[in-house]
Order: sequence, then C-alpha cells, then structure tokens
Amino acid sequence: MRFCILAVALIQLGASTYAPVSRRCSGDICFGLNIPENTALSGNGDIYVHISAPTTYSWVGLGQGSSMSGSQIFVMYTSANGDNVTISPRLGMGYNMPQFITGSHITLLEGSGIFNGQMTVNARSGSSCQSWSGGSMEFTASSATWIYASRSGAPLNSDNQSEIIAQHGQSYGSFNWDFRAAKGGSSMNPFTTPSSIATGSSSTQTCVPFSEIALIPSVYAGSERLTGNEVNYCDTSNSSSSSGGNATEIGGATSWEYERKMLIAHGVLACVASVIFFPIGAISIRLFSFPHLVWFHAAMQVFAYTIYIAALVIGVYFVTPEDLLKDYHLIIGILVSVHLFFQPILGLVHHVFFKKFGRRTFWSYAHLWLGRIIITLGIINGGLGLLLTDNAGDSVYIAYGTIASLIWLAYAAAALYECAQKPQGKAVVGH
Repeated sequence: MRFCILAVALIQLGASTYAPVSRRCSGDICFGLNIPENTALSGNGDIYVHISAPTTYSWVGLGQGSSMSGSQIFVMYTSANGDNVTISPRLGMGYNMPQFITGSHITLLEGSGIFNGQMTVNARSGSSCQSWSGGSMEFTASSATWIYASRSGAPLNSDNQSEIIAQHGQSYGSFNWDFRAAKGGSSMNPFTTPSSIATGSSSTQTCVPFSEIALIPSVYAGSERLTGNEVNYCDTSNSSSSSGGNATEIGGATSWEYERKMLIAHGVLACVASVIFFPIGAISIRLFSFPHLVWFHAAMQVFAYTIYIAALVIGVYFVTPEDLLKDYHLIIGILVSVHLFFQPILGLVHHVFFKKFGRRTFWSYAHLWLGRIIITLGIINGGLGLLLTDNAGDSVYIAYGTIASLIWLAYAAAALYECAQKPQGKAVVGH
C-alpha cells in the first residue's frame, strides 16, 4: 500500500515538474516556448520564453504578432558590463522602431546570462503576454503567428531598456508556432530541465552551474530573479541544440518582406499624388489655355485623388490605436484625405457659380485656398513619412526635399503669375 502511494506521489511530482519546450531556430538564433497547463486550459496565466544567440549579434528580438505593427516584442541585448543580458519588452509601432513598454510583467529566470559567447534569456511573462496595448494572443488555441528579427554587429552593452536600437538586418521574418508541443507542466523554469531542451540522443550538452553566472539585479527594473544554485543550467552554445535537433528551423522573411513592399507602395503612391499630379493639375489651370482646360484640370485632380486614397488605404493597414493620437504623419494624412473629399465638390460648385456670375464667389475662394493647403500639407507630409522610415538614407531625404521644394515653388510662382495677370474678380477656374 505504501509502495502504491509512493508511486503515485512520484508520478504526480514528475508530472508537475516536467514541462515541454517547443523550440524554433533560425540559423544560430533559437527560441523556446512553454505554456503551462493552467494557462493552456484557461487562457490566463504565465508563459515561459527562451531566446539564445551568439554575442556577435547587437540584438535579437522575438515578437507576438503577425507583423511588427502592434506586436509585443522581447528584445535581448548585452548588459552594460558585457557579462549579462538585458531584456526589453517593446511595442511595434508600425513606421517607427519598437518602443519600450512600461509595466510589462516579465521576469528573468535562472540560466539567463552570457556563457561562452552565447547570450541567453530565460523569462517568465505574465498577464501582459495575453493582452497588451496593440494586440492579444490566445494560448488556448493550437497555434499563433510570431515574428523575429536580429541585428549583427557590436554589442549594445546597456542596462537601459529604452536603448535605441538600429534596424534589423536580413535575418527577420514570421512563423506559425504550434502550441501543442509547448503546452503542459507547471515548472517554475522549464529551461533548467535538461530533458526539456535536449535535442536528442545524439546531442551533447555542457552544463554549467548557475552559481558561475554573474547577474545584475537591475537589468529589469522591478523584476525578481529566481534562485536555486543547486540546479544546473544546460548551455546550448556547444551543442547541436543551437541549430537543430528537435528544434524546428524557421526562416524566410515573407511576411515582413511583404510589409516592406507595402510601405514602399504607400510612399510611392502618396508621393506621386502629392508631389506630381496635384501640383501639375493646379499649375495647368493657371498657365495653359486650350479647349476644355477645366475638364483636363478636373480629370488630373480626380486621378491624383484616386492614387492618394489608394496610398491612404495601404497606410492605414499599418496603423495601431496608439498611432491615432501621436503619429503626426498619420494625423496630417487623414486630415488631407478628409479635406480632399470636399475639394471636388467645392470645385464643381465654384464652376457652376462662376459660369452664372462670371466672377469668383465664396465657393471659389474656399476651393482655391483649400487646394493650396492640401498641396502644401501633402508635400510636407511626404517628408515626414520619409523620416518615420528611420533608414531611407540622406540621399533620399535630399532628393525628396529638393524635388518637392522645386515643384512647390513652381506651383507658388504659377499662382502669383495668375494673380498678376488677371483682376481678382475675373480669374478663371483655379486652385
């Protein structure tokens, strides 16, 4: 009888301490995930995340979400003294680089640090992993989309969780993480169990005592560190687990490459509309004189309007709720699009009344000045959009600034020329 009770106790103990870890690797960068049984059943609770990569990377990030915009991203980089790691939870901001999230419930666990040229983060994420500002993730589901990225180069060596990071290199993408292999157990740290991260019978692992790891308590402000020096941490830097084994290889930047192309399309379409077609349509009505010029002007502006709306739709795809209040490029873009809606209406009313009275009316000046404001704001907003990309390069900024300035000056000169040639009350249809 006692033997049966002991056997049941041992089985329960084994069930409570064993925690499966699902691993995904991209070259020499590896990620691990464990979803405890309670979290998998209820959808609420902790999850455990593992990130490891050589110190030849400036930073490595793992994010919850299908694209950078609105994702919660865990960014790992070396600490100030170069002997430890900093974990920085950040929110993907669409056009902008991810920003540090204050109050995120994340705890660095035993085994985090730098060993033999390998950065490692073992972390427990609390309620913020289910829902955060910009998104959510359902852990009762069978899978979800995650993103990853990295930047090779000199180590950041910073304890600052808001440290400025450079844009990722060519190693980035998204993948579907099968949660079924990660669910189960109730371990306080599934990554310190050798069997949970083992890569198979053919692999070898070097285990180093946790007491040998130098820790910096301030790496994550307000977080506790779990101790337990008697438990060994299995370092994967010298084993096949760093690149494969039972870890599934991920790769391909298809999702983010698609996002990058969409951003380029947004910028090109908006630029073509705001810097080329809108100004050309406005200039033509002032400098040219041929039959049906008014309808040429109208057709040019409607065509530009259509292009701008297409650019707006693509841009809105990358918007997060936070952007609505603080992204000046987005705010100006929406204001311009709203006013553009009324511009052809005002133009039509102006045309009708001009033919009736043979002079400009209130509607004429409303159409005229609204057009001037729209063209000016559109050109300025194009430059602001380039600044948000963070990596367009000085040559692109200079080229856009030069071309846009010349076109705006030509537009202003055409308006002044019209004013000088005709009495205010007898001007033709114009902007």
